[in-house]
Amino acid sequence: MCFAAENCGQCHDCLDEIQSPLERMCRVMILCPNCGNKRCPMATNHMHGCTNSNEPGQDGSIYGVLPKPGQECRSHDPLSLLLKARL
Repeated sequence: MCFAAENCGQCHDCLDEIQSPLERMCRVMILCPNCGNKRCPMATNHMHGCTNSNEPGQDGSIYGVLPKPGQECRSHDPLSLLLKARL
C-alpha cells in the first residue's frame, strides 16, 4: 500500500490501489522511472529511493530472493506467487 498523498499510477503499490485483480495479472512489467530496473525498490513504491540496481532481495522491492525447495514464499513478487501456487 502506498501512503503518498497522490497516486503516481506507475509503481506497484499505486497500481494495486486502482486496478482490479484481473488487471494486475495482465499488467506490463513495472520498471523504476529513474534506472529502468524491475527490482529497484522505487518500482515497487515511488516513495522509496532508487538504488540503480536490479539485484534480487533489495529492501522495499517486491522481488525477493527465490525460496529454496520446501521454504515458505515470503515475497509477493509474481514469480514467487506462481511457484507457491504450483506447490
